[in-house]
This record gives sequence, structure tokens and C-alpha cells, in this order.
Amino acid sequence: MDNFTIAFIIFFISILGSSAINAKAISTLNQTQKADLIDLFGKSRFFVLGVLGVILVLFFCSIKFQLLTPMTAASIYVFVLVGFFIVVSYLAYKKLKEHGFPDDYIKAYLLSTVLRLAGLSIFLLLVNI
Repeated sequence: MDNFTIAFIIFFISILGSSAINAKAISTLNQTQKADLIDLFGKSRFFVLGVLGVILVLFFCSIKFQLLTPMTAASIYVFVLVGFFIVVSYLAYKKLKEHGFPDDYIKAYLLSTVLRLAGLSIFLLLVNI
């Protein structure tokens, strides 16, 4: 198997594992807490998707218009993407703590996030080798 296939399989497994952990954690919340999750993060989803879209467009523009070498652009892209995910996860953690969500749920959320980030990082590393 080539690196891309291995990277994709690892990424896919990490996403499935992350989703399973998240689903199990959400099932421990009561209806009010589930509604609070929607209220807390519903509006920020569009912001996060917008920022991800801008990061992606900048990456492709830098390659298309040869503003940077592909390796430099990819390195910057990976650094910015991982940094963005870390910041978004920290802000979500802070929100969950401030609104009194159970520690078990917050731990599961963090584990889910770390698993997703690890899968993404491994994918990007293996694809660039």
C-alpha cells in the first residue's frame, strides 16, 4: 500500500473513533444540556467553516499563482490548520467549563478532539512523505 492509502485509512479510523466517543458522551447528557450545546456552538459553526474555507482558499491560491513553493505552502497550511483546531478546541473547552457541563463529557470531548487532530496530523505527515 502507498502512503496516501495508509494515511487515508488512519484518518478515517480516527474520525470514526472520534465520532463514537462523541456520540457516547452526548448520550450521557440530559435534554437541557443537549439543547445548551446547540445554543453554545450553533452560531460558531458557520464562523469555523468560514475560517476553514478562507484557509483552504489561501492555500490553493498560493499554489495556483505560485506565490510560494508547494512545500512551503503545505507546511504553512498544516501549521495554520493545526493551530486553528487547537484554538477552536480550547475555546470550546472554556465554553463547556463556563456553562457547567459534566467533567466526564468535557474529557470525552477533549479525547475526541485529540483523536481527530492526531488522525489529521498523521494523514498530513504521511501524504507529504
